[in-house]
Amino acid sequence: MPEGLDPTLQQALELDFSPVVVLTREGMPLFANRPFRETPRFACIMASLQDKVGLELIQRGLRTTTPVPARLALLDSANTVKCTVGRMTMPDGTGAVLLRMLPEGDSTRFAELTRRMHQIESEIARRIRSEHEARLMFEHMSDGVALISGTGYFLRANPSLKRLLSHFDKSIVGQCLTDVIDLGVMQEKMERSGSLKSWLSSIRNLTFEATVAGEDATLHPVEINLTRADAAGQDVVLMVLRDLSETRRFAEASARAEVLEKACLRAEAGERARTRFLGVLSHEMRTPISAIIATAELLSADDTLSEEQAKLIAMIELSAENALDQVSNVLEIVRTENRHELGPKAEYVLANVVQDVIRQIDPIAWKRGTRILFSHSGPRDQRVMGYPPLIFRIVQNLLSNAVKFAPGGEVTVSLSETPSIGRSSFELQVEDNGCGIEPNRLSNIFDTFETGAQYENIREGAGLGLAIVKRAVDELEGRIDVSSELGRGTRFRVSFRQESAPRRNLAVPKANRKDTGDAPQPLSVLVVDDQDLNREILGKTLTKLGMEVFEARDGSEGLTMAVEKRPDLVLMDLHMPTMSGFDAVREIRKLTARGDLFIIGVTANLSEDTEAQCREADMNGVLEKPIRKQQLLEILRALEPKGTQKEDPKGISGRRVDKT
Repeated sequence: MPEGLDPTLQQALELDFSPVVVLTREGMPLFANRPFRETPRFACIMASLQDKVGLELIQRGLRTTTPVPARLALLDSANTVKCTVGRMTMPDGTGAVLLRMLPEGDSTRFAELTRRMHQIESEIARRIRSEHEARLMFEHMSDGVALISGTGYFLRANPSLKRLLSHFDKSIVGQCLTDVIDLGVMQEKMERSGSLKSWLSSIRNLTFEATVAGEDATLHPVEINLTRADAAGQDVVLMVLRDLSETRRFAEASARAEVLEKACLRAEAGERARTRFLGVLSHEMRTPISAIIATAELLSADDTLSEEQAKLIAMIELSAENALDQVSNVLEIVRTENRHELGPKAEYVLANVVQDVIRQIDPIAWKRGTRILFSHSGPRDQRVMGYPPLIFRIVQNLLSNAVKFAPGGEVTVSLSETPSIGRSSFELQVEDNGCGIEPNRLSNIFDTFETGAQYENIREGAGLGLAIVKRAVDELEGRIDVSSELGRGTRFRVSFRQESAPRRNLAVPKANRKDTGDAPQPLSVLVVDDQDLNREILGKTLTKLGMEVFEARDGSEGLTMAVEKRPDLVLMDLHMPTMSGFDAVREIRKLTARGDLFIIGVTANLSEDTEAQCREADMNGVLEKPIRKQQLLEILRALEPKGTQKEDPKGISGRRVDKT
């Protein structure tokens, strides 16, 4: 049989009763079955096929894969031969023509032969395709695959098996199974069977683990599956070998990842516990510190104090303020480590945040004899999108430091805004004429617990403020620079950009916060706090300001008094036993239905979450302890009865709960 023609096809054609011949493009025969070779006009037909008319017939057959009826004109007579021609693809991809001779006048047989030829051709194509696919799978499988004879010798192996067994440079065919693979636990069973052949003959389907030696002589774990099979009447064993090294490494990595994940969860739980602990600790420390500051304020207002007594009270108040700063800074350091606490971006006016901070620190500066000056260039009400708490942290810590280290001097705060399409540029400068910073300390001035100032007689601060500033500036993707001269002062410059807010027609009126010194109009104020000391101090401060004061020890009592006394203002502590401040405010709003009732939340641990809870409970604002006398004055003046010049109550110092 000629090379290049599939043996299965040759066998099928040889058994065909019709004369059949396979021809090249040039009319040369590749194969002719016995009926064709024995036909009386064999020589004439072959000569006619290589003639011009025959070659045209062959070209016609090459253009179709389905056999089509045709007639071949013979050279030595006017006779023709009835036949079918069709294209067939050889194993090497080249085309050939299959010509089948048909009896004259037998149309039914002609149609049947055509159908059978189509079926044979389809079956041949399917077998060739299946064999080709099986060969591709065998050659390219990642698992090692081999055929083993019934006596235990390799008959065939794919490249993956050779790689796993490190037999690239030598053939594995002909070698014994036990010479190549350590059967491990199966070795004893094989020996009990008497021979490898007996053991293999007893196997139907068996999976076990073993070891093989790699190229570097190290042992690798593998999984072996042995299955009995029949290959063309020959009893063989199909072996599939899978390398378990990667699987075990993946299992070990997964186990390590699970351990790390659990450790991470424990660390996150510990971090949450630490944050809660610091929050509670801050609250517990702020409460007595707030009482000390408020008591000192009340005492300092007594005109009968001697100069020495006034000095001692001022020292108490100053020390309490410093202690409160450190409590706030420690808690702020923890908050800056939790990026998610910032929440989504908010729309705000940056200049308003700066002015809020100045109003908050101005009473402290006044007590130290320090004057704060503020200048602003650029649009007044430029609204941007960003994180107001970050701006608040930056300005508060820079300004607090400047006031702290420039007693009796001046602190200048300047804000420059340059609007542009999409983003606005800002430059904030805080400059003081205080003691200054040594040049060799400027490089690490933003490190935690680094103060860097020439204290002289000043011993304030733990060096956390500037570290908080640096973290906040980094969150804004901005830049901070510092320049200083000993004995002449220090200047901090912060530059950053913020997204421009969408344009909208919204105007929020501002309160006139200038302290004219006039006493506020008399109002009724309900103070709700579970701490007796806090209620007493707030009550005395409000009474001295001419207010009528009611006190309640918890949220439930506060709810009753809010309904009975109908106060103008409620100062509600947020965390109390029996009924929290949040629940009390919800019930007050529900029962009184008073739109003019102004409720301010009071807490020692102010955070973004606390503000969100206050907003949800329908409070007008929230203040952080200790509450300053100046803050109370601003709130009371903003709530003057109708008929006087009333300010917008949303303009109070501290944090506003923006309900827009």
